[in-house]
Amino acid sequence: MDLSSPIPTENMESRLAGLESKLASQEAKNEQVLDALNTTLRLLATMTQNQQTALPQAQPAPTSVPRAKLDLKSSPPPNFDGDRHRGKGFIIACQAYFRLHPDQFPDEQTKIQWAMTYMNQGQAQKWANRIYHWEAIPANAGSPHFVDWDDFRSRFLTEFFPLHSDAVATNTLLLPRSSNSR
Repeated sequence: MDLSSPIPTENMESRLAGLESKLASQEAKNEQVLDALNTTLRLLATMTQNQQTALPQAQPAPTSVPRAKLDLKSSPPPNFDGDRHRGKGFIIACQAYFRLHPDQFPDEQTKIQWAMTYMNQGQAQKWANRIYHWEAIPANAGSPHFVDWDDFRSRFLTEFFPLHSDAVATNTLLLPRSSNSR
């Protein structure tokens, strides 16, 4: 093929039209994801605000001894990209953070939404985007995708924990050691 010869105008116009169509389609998808994220953020803000106004302020008992408040400096979980070998560590890091900061998580949905903010790369991001998209559908408005943290954790386990981890662990235990490892 001679590179110096001009490309036929019709071929170029059809390629350009195809690219413009794909770009418009991608822009529409991006807009849907953005709308879903904005809806989720609004729901999260409303839920948090409702929880704060609904909870009565606990008054300490007059005979109780004041406890010193610990100022723990715990790290949030790392960003998660969907790597099955790091799924268990991600969930454990989230649960540890919940235990150390219970006042920041007034309900199960707050825990779920918070954990999903760290699922911002690779397959994990795609999975989270599907959840946000589902929640943004008008028929699902006001209905969380997950019932509670245990439901989220169970589905996360299915999606992001190593496949056949029991068999891998058993095989690791049963394999004879090489002479170099003694």
